[in-house]
Amino acid sequence: MATINNTRVTLRREMVETFGLGIARLTATGGSGTTGTFTDSRITYAAIDTRNYQRAFFYRPGAAAADQVRSISAIAVAAGVITITHDGAAYSVNPASGDDCEIHFRMDPNELQRGLDRAMDRVYIEQLVPLTRVTDGDMEASGVTNWTDISGLTPTQSKATAAASVFMGAQSLRVLNDAANEGVESAAINVFPGEPFFCGAFVRLDTAGTARLRLWNETNSAAIDTETTSERDWAFVWFTGDTPSTARQVRARLIGDGAAEDPYWDSVIFFMQAEREMELPSWVVESWQVRKVYEVRSLDASPMMARAIFDRLIELRGWRRMVEQSALTVGRLRLNGVPSMARPLFVLALRQASDIGLLTAETTQTDAPKDWLFAEWGKEVFKPLAQLFPDEMVVRGRGEVNRWDDLHDKSAARAVQLSQHYIGPATAELVMEPY
Repeated sequence: MATINNTRVTLRREMVETFGLGIARLTATGGSGTTGTFTDSRITYAAIDTRNYQRAFFYRPGAAAADQVRSISAIAVAAGVITITHDGAAYSVNPASGDDCEIHFRMDPNELQRGLDRAMDRVYIEQLVPLTRVTDGDMEASGVTNWTDISGLTPTQSKATAAASVFMGAQSLRVLNDAANEGVESAAINVFPGEPFFCGAFVRLDTAGTARLRLWNETNSAAIDTETTSERDWAFVWFTGDTPSTARQVRARLIGDGAAEDPYWDSVIFFMQAEREMELPSWVVESWQVRKVYEVRSLDASPMMARAIFDRLIELRGWRRMVEQSALTVGRLRLNGVPSMARPLFVLALRQASDIGLLTAETTQTDAPKDWLFAEWGKEVFKPLAQLFPDEMVVRGRGEVNRWDDLHDKSAARAVQLSQHYIGPATAELVMEPY
């Protein structure tokens, strides 16, 4: 999965410098319990008015939380070295040569971060996700509680986020064996007996071996069908069939054949081919979040190259917006004019950036569109500052916020224009109805 690689530290530094909120990218040369020293050509010239820096915040993002933020009581320049004196508690660990540090005017850096968190509630990222009846089939839920070890087995499972380990979305499921034929299984899925189904999953192995997708008859404790792959690159394994005549529940099982198998699983898909309504992902809470719906035109014999799926997506047409989801309803997609759901369906939807994950560490990344993020973040920053400091600096900053807002509006307009092209024989409509 490609990433924009916007980390918390790079976003904050750009925010601080773009909006005139302080001075970022300072490098410490040392310090003591109540001081920090550094050199920087932007501050060391002789005519600087050091009073401008009093009551600003000295920020050490790499320090322990108790040592990160101090209010500046005095700043002095001598022989090209800036010495900052703060009026807080003495540092438990003093600044050291090479440490990153920043000066923030008027706003506590912690409040700046909280503003970013609030902004991410209003910023959305496009995400392609399959429609599936498997609980946490898209692997986007936090943790692994929806995938349990197959009885008597003890593989190590975890959610992976590295780009090479994720096929779509933000996470995949890693299942590391410590014995042969280990694996995990999904929650039980209620089915109607004797009806055709589709089952598939994206998977890659990190080492040589074999990964196995199995549909398990929970009612009768027997395998219904299995498909395997030994590919190191992402593959799509799939099969179809009829549920057994006495089956009332099934599970998807993800298995590694060897004792050291290390497969990554993404987007496990199961549905009954006669279904005409599919539940949307849990993070789709309002109808406008759904942008497009796709069906796969054709599939190669299993296993097939996973990336070939994207070349075979046909967009369904005929959108109709309905009421938003509430605590008592669940968003569902109703298909019109589809004779049989024999191939997977995917939804392109807008997902809240904060739902994917807040930037809780300096190196944490987000794929959120930066123009949108900065517009919303700037509003969080300058709304309180405009009340406290109605001066020229704040006026200029609010003007910069408006510029980022304009960039976002233009990007959104382009996206809407592109989304108005519909092809395909079938239609879909959004419905929000009692579960």
